Amino acid sequence: MTVDRATGSLWARLRATRAQPRGAAATDRHRRAVYTAALEQAEQLFRAAATVGPATRPLLAFYGLSQAGRSIAAAASAAPAPDGWRLSGHGIKGIDWTRPLDEIEVHGDGSARGSFMRLSAILDSPAWDRSGTVRLGALWDTLPENVRWPLRDGPHRRLPLEVTYFESRGDDDAISATLHGLPEWVVRSTSPRADLDSYLAAYPEAVDYQYTPINQHPDAGPLFVVDEVSGTGSIHLRWTMPSGAGTSPADRTRRLETIARTYGRTRLLFPAVGTNVASLHPLMAWWSVLYALSMLARYQPAEWARHIDVNESGYAVPIERLLDKAVVAVPSLVYQTLDEVC
Repeated sequence: MTVDRATGSLWARLRATRAQPRGAAATDRHRRAVYTAALEQAEQLFRAAATVGPATRPLLAFYGLSQAGRSIAAAASAAPAPDGWRLSGHGIKGIDWTRPLDEIEVHGDGSARGSFMRLSAILDSPAWDRSGTVRLGALWDTLPENVRWPLRDGPHRRLPLEVTYFESRGDDDAISATLHGLPEWVVRSTSPRADLDSYLAAYPEAVDYQYTPINQHPDAGPLFVVDEVSGTGSIHLRWTMPSGAGTSPADRTRRLETIARTYGRTRLLFPAVGTNVASLHPLMAWWSVLYALSMLARYQPAEWARHIDVNESGYAVPIERLLDKAVVAVPSLVYQTLDEVC
């Protein structure tokens, strides 16, 4: 794989911030030094990752993201002084690298300065310790790039769902949106109300939703629109505006941003993982997955070679596709995250 035009454009936009660093890195010389140096290293690592195969690409991609994380922390206005923006070590661990890939477990190491833990705090993203480990398969499914490429398929999967906002006339106390990508087993269920509630229980930001019913009966089930080609479905949902909140378009947009995150050019409802009561920030989902793949490649090279063997492993093509996507998706997300924290 070579560095394509889209990737080059992303890095050009990030390089342009180095002469005039973002946020707290603009006024603190120590933060500025880390911001610019780490961002240069991140670019070089990702550009190198684009030129190698899956045997070594996760190593370069993870360490590229790790350095980009240092730039984000250095710029973050919310990172506490004097050194709450400094990241140290991985801050994340894995359990039993010899398990099937989707069953490997990942957790934060609890260290106060660990990169995963500290950056999660800066991004208001949940972290978890060994008492609440999360399977790599669940983390894998939180990445939009993996929707069609699971490590293990089945009704257990909880995937990012696209959300499109629309104005609902005469309904000033609520916002309405359409949720896309509900699985076939939900939209064709014989118990649609119960199965919709069960499925969306994994999406804590969607709490207290109201759905459009199929008819006016008090116990009517949800009205799904089914795509006959893919079998997936969509539904209109409604959320009441908080008490005292305004009802302007800007107020409604802010309310929707508490439910669905912007990811690239789309707005997505993300699932929580494990026992977390909130969804991961997408940057930390990428961090978790790339960390696990990089540790396998580095410390379990024989296991990793088996996982990426297209002649023997069902994991090989999903891994290859994800690593191809990472080279573009992660720099784009880094740029977006810098906007959020500054």
